Amino acid sequence: MDARTAGDKIGKDQQALYAAHPTLQSVSAKTLEGFKDWINAAHFYRHEQGVEEPNQPAEEVAVLLISQGLSYTRWLAQLDRKTLGL
Repeated sequence: MDARTAGDKIGKDQQALYAAHPTLQSVSAKTLEGFKDWINAAHFYRHEQGVEEPNQPAEEVAVLLISQGLSYTRWLAQLDRKTLGL
């Protein structure tokens, strides 16, 4: 998934889900922007760097990326349940 696809798909669901809550719409939209930035940041390590021995992230960056990714996964799962009416 790339940032544009995430923004298009998730943004539409968010706007519809929170249509009656303008503040929640704004907060959720900013959170989506953060998720898109996270996707772009993670791509530096997800794709081959073009060298035989790719650089690994520093431990603190790896922990941060993984922690944020798990948080975004929980958030997306909750959005998915709500949009499906579960």
